[in-house]
Amino acid sequence: MRYFIVKYVKRPDGKIDEIVSTNKSLKSYDVMSANIILDFKNRSIEKCYYRNAPQINRDWSFLVEYYSKYYKNIIDMLEKTAA
Repeated sequence: MRYFIVKYVKRPDGKIDEIVSTNKSLKSYDVMSANIILDFKNRSIEKCYYRNAPQINRDWSFLVEYYSKYYKNIIDMLEKTAA
């Protein structure tokens, strides 16, 4: 796996669901619908978009550390397989 993809979906009741996936390649749907795309092979941020949060930190280390808190197993797997 190479990419860590995060999508935020607003439900009718106003709550937001976070959907996380990994993939070996990016599809056009992923690029259009994702809020966060991290490329672990190139250690780069392909997309980082937070609606209503223009001041969010868009630093690679910050984002990896943040998502590692919640998805440690996935992040560890991506770091191993993308190397």
